[in-house]
Amino acid sequence: MPLTTKWIKGASPTGVAVPPPPLAVRRPVLPKKDDAMPSRGYRKGISDTKEPVDRFIRSRMTTAEHAAVQAEATSRSITVSKLVRNLVRAHLEGRRLEAPHERGHDAALIRELARCGNNLNQLAKQANVGAVPVSETELRAALNAIIAVIADL
Repeated sequence: MPLTTKWIKGASPTGVAVPPPPLAVRRPVLPKKDDAMPSRGYRKGISDTKEPVDRFIRSRMTTAEHAAVQAEATSRSITVSKLVRNLVRAHLEGRRLEAPHERGHDAALIRELARCGNNLNQLAKQANVGAVPVSETELRAALNAIIAVIADL
């Protein structure tokens, strides 16, 4: 018997050419469903597809116009480039601009109010157990102060 393998063309014990083995069978790739959740987490109205941005457009504007565009982008928590790109895309498609909603209040202020509410909740739980000598009127006064701050926003 020769020292070659049987898969080499023409190297079989009978002298007849042996065909190569079939390629590995691949599973068919199924298209993604439109209703599937995005792979990077779910945010309503935001697409999961990334497209390359390889072109650059320059624009000249006054200082006031630039400040207004910068403020608009900052209030919506996106970059100026993304805001302008969305605006141009909406104009070319003949539809309204779909940009993230403006952020109403400063995130740091909202976090601080959440911390105050959390502390008040912990105090109330400890007062109900009897571990902290805090009266109900003091807790209600603190709650009303927090509600007043929220109402002023």
